[in-house]
Amino acid sequence: MEPSSRERRRGTWLRPIQIVLLLLLIGAILAIPLLLLPHGALRIGQVMVGDMFTAEMITQDVTLLVRRTSYGQYLLYSTGHGLAAVAAAIPILVYARRLTEAAMTGDPFTLAMVRRLRILGAMVLVGGLLSEAVEYVANVALLNISLPDDAQLRFGAEPDQYLTFWWLLPGLILLAVSEIVKRGCDLRAELDGVI
Repeated sequence: MEPSSRERRRGTWLRPIQIVLLLLLIGAILAIPLLLLPHGALRIGQVMVGDMFTAEMITQDVTLLVRRTSYGQYLLYSTGHGLAAVAAAIPILVYARRLTEAAMTGDPFTLAMVRRLRILGAMVLVGGLLSEAVEYVANVALLNISLPDDAQLRFGAEPDQYLTFWWLLPGLILLAVSEIVKRGCDLRAELDGVI
């Protein structure tokens, strides 16, 4: 006897993936208050020692720390060091859970699923790009308001920011998977037309 479609779906990885997405969502929500709590000195950037003292031979980086900060400075620091990425991840995780639920309860090879995959891919790409842009702006603003008006210290100072492009690969993979599912839908429609 042929197993039902519901029994076949039960053996997939969709349920564990949905549980992991839920745990990630809970972790992201719990991380927000932790990111907003001030703690210790803030690393705001770095400057080359050679830039500070015009010594060509010295190329050591000096880390710029701020010990006494206002809450505004800490909020900029938090935004530039994780808060923007967490804020971008929450709607992505919510939508990904809804997508996996739709795949588990219905036919995953439909044009509606293709549209959902494209939306999720666009959410990852746009959300990731915006989070990195917001992080950069926040880090530059923090560096500018935290440094004294000493021209030697400001010259060559760079914010504590490294572009990660964490969003690019998963976003493109989701768009590619959406095209694969669309191709499967087209082949199914052709097969149904022949039969």
